[in-house]
Amino acid sequence: MNLINNRSLVRLVIALIACLMVIGVQTTFAQTTGSGTLRGTVKDPQGAIVRGATVTLTNERTKDERKTVTRDDGDFTFSALAPGEYKLTIEASGFKKVEQSNLAIETSSTRSLDIVTEIGAPSETVVISSGPGNLQTETGAKENTITAAQIDNLSIISRSSLELLRILPGVVSPDGTDLESIAFGGGANANSRYNVNGLRGEQNNVTIDGSRMIDIGSNNGTVITANPDMVQEVKVQTSNYAAEHGTSAVQISATTKGGSSDFHGSIYDYIRHNKFQANDRSNSIGGPDGRNIVARPLSKYNYPGGNVGGPVVLPWTNFNKNRDKLFFFVGYERYYQQVDEGSRFFTVPTLKMRSGDFSELAPGSVTVPAGCTANGVVGNPGNNNDVAPNNDLRPCKDPTGLGQALLNFYPAPNLNAAIGQPNYVYSVLRPNNRQQFTSRFDYSISDKTKLYVRFAREYEEQGFPRGLWWDSSSYELPGKLSSKNLGRSFVANLTNIISPTMTNEILFSASKLQLNYDFAEPEKVSYSALGIQRVGFFPNTNPYVPVSVITWGGGDLHTAYGYPILAWNDSFAVTDNLVKVHNTHTLKFGAFVEQANKRQQSNGDTNIETAQWGQTTGTLNNFGDIFVGKPIEFGQATNRPLDNFRYYNYEFYAQDSWKMRSNITLEYGMRLGYMPQNFERKGLGVLFDPAAFNPNQGIFINGDRTKPNGFKLAARGEIPKGVLPNLPVQWMPRLNFAWDVGGKGDLVVRAGAGLFYNRVQGNYDYYSSGQMPNTYSAVVGTPWASTNGLSFSDLKNVDPFSSISNVSIQTRDIQSNEIPRVANMSLTIEKRLPFDNILAVAYVGTQGRHLPQQRNLNIVPLGRLSQGTIPLAAPVCVGATDPANCAATGGILYTNINLAVPVQRAALDGSVLRTYRPFNAYNSVGAYQFTGTSTYHSLQATLSHSGRNLQYFAT
Repeated sequence: MNLINNRSLVRLVIALIACLMVIGVQTTFAQTTGSGTLRGTVKDPQGAIVRGATVTLTNERTKDERKTVTRDDGDFTFSALAPGEYKLTIEASGFKKVEQSNLAIETSSTRSLDIVTEIGAPSETVVISSGPGNLQTETGAKENTITAAQIDNLSIISRSSLELLRILPGVVSPDGTDLESIAFGGGANANSRYNVNGLRGEQNNVTIDGSRMIDIGSNNGTVITANPDMVQEVKVQTSNYAAEHGTSAVQISATTKGGSSDFHGSIYDYIRHNKFQANDRSNSIGGPDGRNIVARPLSKYNYPGGNVGGPVVLPWTNFNKNRDKLFFFVGYERYYQQVDEGSRFFTVPTLKMRSGDFSELAPGSVTVPAGCTANGVVGNPGNNNDVAPNNDLRPCKDPTGLGQALLNFYPAPNLNAAIGQPNYVYSVLRPNNRQQFTSRFDYSISDKTKLYVRFAREYEEQGFPRGLWWDSSSYELPGKLSSKNLGRSFVANLTNIISPTMTNEILFSASKLQLNYDFAEPEKVSYSALGIQRVGFFPNTNPYVPVSVITWGGGDLHTAYGYPILAWNDSFAVTDNLVKVHNTHTLKFGAFVEQANKRQQSNGDTNIETAQWGQTTGTLNNFGDIFVGKPIEFGQATNRPLDNFRYYNYEFYAQDSWKMRSNITLEYGMRLGYMPQNFERKGLGVLFDPAAFNPNQGIFINGDRTKPNGFKLAARGEIPKGVLPNLPVQWMPRLNFAWDVGGKGDLVVRAGAGLFYNRVQGNYDYYSSGQMPNTYSAVVGTPWASTNGLSFSDLKNVDPFSSISNVSIQTRDIQSNEIPRVANMSLTIEKRLPFDNILAVAYVGTQGRHLPQQRNLNIVPLGRLSQGTIPLAAPVCVGATDPANCAATGGILYTNINLAVPVQRAALDGSVLRTYRPFNAYNSVGAYQFTGTSTYHSLQATLSHSGRNLQYFAT
């Protein structure tokens, strides 16, 4: 039939879209619910269609039955099917009953069957066995399914099924060493580290039972782990899939296991212990007497758990007596992970040095700091001859107590080494202990109404011995920095069979991830517990003594930011899918609405940062400078604003899967996405507008620090709360086809193309609340107002706002307001080979446009420094034997810098360079732009076999 010329069908489509738009207004983004579709045709032995045959589909897990009858064209369709195995029964007058078991319906997939009946009595039964593998004949999408059998039988390193993405073509996955342990945003759960078909990892979208699982701040990490003992299968869609799937160009969808009509359970323990592991070959060759050069890692991993599922039976009642109404599945697992991070060698102060006694060093190694008298020796600025008698710095102890505390923060020496050699080795097992609970209940309310709910909870306590995230410290930190993190997810799915040809499925999902970072032993680092007076520009912004000492060329005792830190995000979404079968058309319409929230502190370090290297007014020893309280540089931020970001996503789609002929399926559709800007609810949004910058002003307009030069603020109504205007509705067309060449399912050609838009990670928006005037950062160096140099006790006398300079800012580029877009396309030829092998060869291509990147807008224009002169503050004599008589002793006296001479140009001071930048008040202006592009072309091939006793998958 011709869809376009069928006026009644067109009216039906318009009416359904209108209804769904009303639904979307009343709810609160549309992505698939994970359900599948079964489509088939019933024919007699001569190939004629069989009309009016009764078709029964039974879920082998729950015994739930769905019934329909074959239409005039002999076709039948079941939609909104829970993934799993089914039994199909066909009964027709004058024909034998047909039964086919073990029909696998995969997550978000469509399967096709051609059933040939036999003439005979209905009391006779023909049993058809399901083949070991099926070619996809119903869609041209490029997709792969990691089946339950693969999840159960394939060995993985950690405890996330996402790790099995490594076996799929087109996937570049993390190294095996990065998968050793697992955390909310680490190990196999770090979904942004999987690059699929040349796309950035942050463009991946991970769902479990249709609920979005990623951390919206970084588009990385999962709220709930796809535990291999708790999920049934994982579907990966990578190219030109149907319009019903939204959000991203790569969809990774997992389905939770459910209970069945019989009780099943298991108790297990997975153990990976260093005693059972071999050493790396590169560590175990070449050593004396065959001994290891490097010892094998001491990591320990232990994952005990269990699960049970079955019918819910209430004793002494008739409820669910047939075990076909209510089912449950419950799983629980503990994660005991002790991760060996290797060994690192550094130098720490000896026990004597911590009290100011540096006599273990060679005589004359330390000098008396400026402004102090030690044992009769007066320290003078810049005079390195003021040697401290007996290297004794105790008379010059920092009066604030901070210097003594910082030295005591260093771990004690644990190597017997000569003075001047590393006397400390870091070798700590990092703890990361977790627990996971998953429950699912399936309820058959009636023959036409089905409901399931799933609740999952994960909790972890993770240690960071050397600092948060990127191990910024060379040493183990005091106070045991750790995180206590909690992830929760809830899903409710209601399926209503309106008629044999119409099904509606609605999904509500809610997820929340809470990340909390703090010292597990705060009494070891707090001002109050240690009895130390607070120091700094803003002494009341942080309750902890600054665990932040940075040295030049030595080890750093350092953790960034100010604690405690929180990062919470949650997502609430409603998805509605309506399926209508009309002759050879399977029409789908849907809406998806999502609200996502993020609360976290913005960037900014309220923790005091001290730098120690070569303080000319100090002691000539970094540890000595700490003891006497003489940093070369000191920095601190005023505060870390607590952000409260929110965004909404609205998506709608309409699609048709048209069985043009018995062996050709055309799938086409359109998805509409409206993605307003991510906005800070309290008005902390900030934008740097180049047109508003005044080069004749400094950092602040007229010295008013609430008015940074060139900045526009949402709080003053100068820009929207989302910083930039909202973009219009995005149109995402999808088209693909599947051609069963011989009509026997042995050779299939599939192809298609699609357009996808994906919201950028939230971190590209969160920068704004960490800019002026929401927070300020000041840095003070040694030359500040005193010939004796900077000291901890001086800080109370410093006006930090007068020390705000060399400022680098971040902003959205006002000229680049886009949503990242991906166009993908594929052509696949799939062939069944002898011995039930299936070979698939595919071309897959992607084109990314408007991809995010950051560019410095404050670069000196090309050629600006290639000519002209700059006067020197004072003449400089070069090459003279007596600079006082420059010309007479063979020297050249320079009064200007000649910019045409590269050597002279390279010697320019940074403050001079800044005057040549477009925005001379600032050092750098990092602008987030959407101008990046990517192009990817590939030839991908897979060979698979899925038999009863043998399975393999090669790519």
